[in-house]
Order: sequence, then C-alpha cells, then structure tokens
Amino acid sequence: MREDNKCLLEQKKNIILQGAPGTGKTYATAALALSMADPNFSAFDDHALVMARYEELQKEGQIAFTTFHQSLDYEDFVEGIKPQRKGDSVIYDIEDGIFKKIKDLALTNYEDSKKSDKELKSETDTKILFEKFCSKLEEDLLKNDGIELIPHSILKIRDVFRKSDGSAKSISISRTVDSPYQSLSLDMVQRDYQKFKNGEIKSYEDIKPKYESKSLYHGNAIYYFELFKKMKAFEEANGSMASTQTEKVELKNYVLIIDEINRGNVSKIFGELISLLEADKRVGGDHPLSVTLPYSKESFSVPSNLYIIGTMNTTDRSVGSIDYAVRRRFSFVTLEADENKVPEGNARNLFNAVKNFLNKSKYDMDIEDLMVGHSYFMASDADVLKMKWQYEILPLLMEYHKDGIISKSPLKDDSGDEIADVKKDYAKFVEAWQKKESDSPNP
Repeated sequence: MREDNKCLLEQKKNIILQGAPGTGKTYATAALALSMADPNFSAFDDHALVMARYEELQKEGQIAFTTFHQSLDYEDFVEGIKPQRKGDSVIYDIEDGIFKKIKDLALTNYEDSKKSDKELKSETDTKILFEKFCSKLEEDLLKNDGIELIPHSILKIRDVFRKSDGSAKSISISRTVDSPYQSLSLDMVQRDYQKFKNGEIKSYEDIKPKYESKSLYHGNAIYYFELFKKMKAFEEANGSMASTQTEKVELKNYVLIIDEINRGNVSKIFGELISLLEADKRVGGDHPLSVTLPYSKESFSVPSNLYIIGTMNTTDRSVGSIDYAVRRRFSFVTLEADENKVPEGNARNLFNAVKNFLNKSKYDMDIEDLMVGHSYFMASDADVLKMKWQYEILPLLMEYHKDGIISKSPLKDDSGDEIADVKKDYAKFVEAWQKKESDSPNP
C-alpha cells in the first residue's frame, strides 16, 4: 500500500490520505513522507525507528508539518506582514509562512544540485561575506540609528533581518527607524556581487530585475550598487573570506504534511498559488509557472522536489468539502479499517458488531469512509477494551447519530429496543449487532 502511494505521489506530487477516525492516517502519512525524504530507509515495520527518523528529517527541514483550521489564511501559510519587537519599539516585517519556508529550501536544493562546483563556491563565499558584513552592521547600529549607504542621502541602513535559523536574510534601508523600509536581500547579493567584483556590473543600470519587468534595471539597483561597493571595501579591509572546497549538492525530496486539510478554506489559504501545485507547472515540469507575491514582490514557483501530503477525516461534516479546483490537483487515497490488525476474541467481535451496525445504519456514505478505525479496537485485555468502548467508540457512534450520518442509535438494537447497560458493557452491543450468516448488509 505504501509503495503504491509513493508511486502515486511521485507522479501527482500531491496526495490526500482520507478515512474515518482511527484508520492510521497519521502513521501512514509519516511513513509515506519518510519514504520520499529518505529513499534509503527500510525499517518501516519498526514504529519507533520510523518516528525517530521522521523527527530527524523534520529538524533538518526536509519534512514540515502543519494543521489547517478555519482561522488559518494566506498570510499565515505563504507570507504576511507581522509585528516584531525591536528594542523598545515595534516594527512590521514580511514573515514567511511554512509553505514558503519549505518551498525555499526545496527550490534552493533543486537549483544548487544543478550548479557546478565553481558556481556553488562563489555563492558560498558571497554568503559568508554577507554574513560577516551584516554582523559588523549590527555592531555599528548599536551605536547609531543608521549607517550611511549613499553619501548625503536621507535613506540609511537601519536594520538587519535574519531567518529563523539565525542567518542574515536582508538589510533594511529607510528614512527613519520607524518609517517604511526597503529590503536589500541576500538572494540579489549572491546573484550579482561576484559580477560586480569581476567588472561585469559597472553601474546600477547593469543590475537587472529579479523577475519579469518593463524596467531595464532593478527597482533598488542604485542601493544594491552602493551596497556592493561597501561589501567590497569591507572584504578588502578584512582579508579573504573564501570557503573551503564546496561539494556537489545532492538533490533531495522535501515533504509538506497538511493535517486536517479540509478544515481550512484551502482555496483562500493557497490563493493564486494553487495553479503552481500541478506537476507540469512546477520548476522542472513541462510548463513551469511562477507568480509574484503580493508583499515581498518575490517571484514564487514550486519545485518538482517538493511533495504535499494531506490528511482528511471523511466523517467530519462540520466543515465544507474541498472544491473541484483544489480536488483535481490532488490524488485521494482512502485508508480503511483493517480487521486483520484487530486482536481475535472480544476485540474482533466488537469490531464486526460495529461494522454491522454502521452498515445497517448509514445513509449516503460508503462503509469504508465511515467504519471506525482499527486503532480503536487494539486491546486484548477485556478491561481495556471496556474502557475503549465506554470512552472512545460509543461516544463516536453517538456523535455519528447526532450529526445525522447514521439513522440508528447505538443505544438500541436492530428492532429499536433499548439495549440494557450498553453504555458500560460492550458485550450487550455485540449481542445485539453480532453479524449473522443471514444478514445482508447494505451495499
């Protein structure tokens, strides 16, 4: 099953594992994500090893996890303007959401895997220089409100913004500490600084836009040109900052897991990026597309080495269904309750009684989407099974009835009579709903 899902995910790029509660969606998702992110891992029969390796890859950034809910929006998932405390004041900065963060990691890996050793070394050297240059700026900004970038200009360097891992992301320039700012990003510095040093960029007009534009040069080209001059002077004053030999980058797979994907407004959360999820619209696909983000104005595209796994509870009717525009970009796999995983004896008897009850009580849902998952019945001890019945299984069946998913109450038998003490004794329920050879459940 996992191998089939892996093949499906490799082709479609996006998959949703759906099913009733207790069918193992959470573990199946972790195992599937692990099989994509670490092709060499093989101990899938050992739950502890699976989860240990899964957590390692989460810390390394190859796997990310989030849960959708009704209040989640585009600003949380992709990017938004968020308040941040800076000393005694509050500033507003563009903050990346979880989707943009893992997309950036995956795209960087995808692009770096295609670069030569020389290109990688050049970018690494520039990043090292930028980091040390930014650290010096931060030292100087402790003594001054701003640092001059262009002589006699009111726009000054006011701050250094850093990524969640602590590395320098960009330099802000503005009129005052509290006024709106413009960013000079590491991405642009890595793209053009070496060209500036080599004499290919002789003026700001040689600094081209980062994305498609009618302008002949970048909107902040004047400031980048002055920044390059300051960085070069800093490098000359502090000696060589060359890195050691850079090794070839291995292409990796990255996985974003979205739990309870149907509990959020998926179209609103993804916004215009929903079109970029299709396999052929990704970087490396047959028809790659990109969009310009509304806040950062960065070009956004989804690489082919980023996979999305969603989970969905098929019995949850408290939220809206996923619309067709989103649905056609995902493959849907239903995980079913597995009788063979339930211990024989009382647990297996209760499992079959619940299945028979639901088969005779359901309205318009398939039994595969409704049947309580095997994890609810994983108890060989009678006392443990009684607790599971009283506090987990029966309340779920009663909720089904309350929500109108099933027509019959679990507190009554097939004829409609009350089942004595069924709330405490699952044996009464088994006796009332035990599957008989003459039974012919609804299709």
